[in-house]
Amino acid sequence: MPPSTTSPPAPWVRIPVLGNLLQLMRCGDNMGEYFYDLSTTKEYNKVFTIYMGCHRTIILNHVDVIQEVLTLRQNDYVDRPTMYSAEKMTDGGMDIAMGKFGAVWKHQRKVAQLAIKNYASGENLERMVDEALNITLESILKESAKGEAFNIKPHLVLLVMNTLAGVCFGKTYQLEDAEMNDFVDITREVLDVFNNGLPADFIPILQYLPTSSREKKIDVLVQKYFDFLEKHLKDHVEKAQSGSDQLNDLTDYLLWHTEQEEKDASNKNLLTQKHLLMTVFDVFGGAGPVLLSHRTKMPYTEACMKENQRRGSVLQLGIPLVTTCDTKIDKYDVPKGTLAMVNYWALHNDPEQWHEPSEFRPERFLDAEGNLGPKPRSYYPFAGGRRVCLGEGLAKSTLMMVIPKLYQALKISSPLGDQFRIQLDTSSSLMSLPQPYDVIVEQRK
Repeated sequence: MPPSTTSPPAPWVRIPVLGNLLQLMRCGDNMGEYFYDLSTTKEYNKVFTIYMGCHRTIILNHVDVIQEVLTLRQNDYVDRPTMYSAEKMTDGGMDIAMGKFGAVWKHQRKVAQLAIKNYASGENLERMVDEALNITLESILKESAKGEAFNIKPHLVLLVMNTLAGVCFGKTYQLEDAEMNDFVDITREVLDVFNNGLPADFIPILQYLPTSSREKKIDVLVQKYFDFLEKHLKDHVEKAQSGSDQLNDLTDYLLWHTEQEEKDASNKNLLTQKHLLMTVFDVFGGAGPVLLSHRTKMPYTEACMKENQRRGSVLQLGIPLVTTCDTKIDKYDVPKGTLAMVNYWALHNDPEQWHEPSEFRPERFLDAEGNLGPKPRSYYPFAGGRRVCLGEGLAKSTLMMVIPKLYQALKISSPLGDQFRIQLDTSSSLMSLPQPYDVIVEQRK
């Protein structure tokens, strides 16, 4: 489809080669908020076009066009772009999040969903979360015994790490464990270095120039990241080769499934060891016990969780989708190969959809009887459509066990007074993460 007079409007003049990269550099720290403010003008409204280097990109700023992309036209907006940094991080797009849409991707996602259903749900998940939480509570109480405010983030990282390591590898760590801390440091460095992408993501020819010091650092970090995953995969392979038929975690199941596929001519060689490794990569970046069966009895807790996900959207802008054919958005034409980015900041902070969106109000997710109401229209914390987050169910279930259990065992307060003042670091378009903050912790009697 040639450029159309009915294409989404463009707020900026396109510069040859660079596109709108210079204008994007002046958007400030919160690009999602900047795009939302731009969309409130009559001229640009719900959707507009920018050029990220050579990539024509439409920015979706309103629930109407976002639902059109993620629901009505989800098969048109289902692919991923080939991005230099993503290719480095996913061994050529062999994971699920960034993999190219097709038969292999669909099969890989189906296998991963079965693995999560079998080994990261129900009683299995309850057991792993309990084990991870008990280790975390012990480390928090040890720190709180000093009688001073402290940064709780390392302890929460330990909780997340042990939950994921339990699901993927059947393993847990202690706070001082060198392997865990090295991996956490590597992950932090990877996020910092990738930040808003590499120049070759936007101007592909740059990937053929001599490697910069930044890219050399990325190559080293990515290799260290994969070394960690490959070490645990190798341990599981050796266990399987020794004749063990016990399937204790997600990696065991994926190896078993790959072995079964070798016997099935229709699926033989569809998923390789690299696909298996990158699937693991996708999953792994007081009163009585709280069980998953109690979830329906805790509507306010779940409402708090949902409101926290709305107020603190991890992604300002979604991972780009790519159109697989000539299609439409609203009243506009969209050519095949166009990138589309959902503005999650706008989706979750639009005053037309959320009354006083800057306020933390869990009640907005409850009905008049205090029960959970239907999902709000403008609420997509785990994306949607064919590319909905693979770990959505795992994340929701884990949070609904962890949050009540933490508050059953601990009284957590701020050294600054009645309210926490937690600020998000929005300087990266990749994700928004909370800045460090201190807490005071007391054990509940």
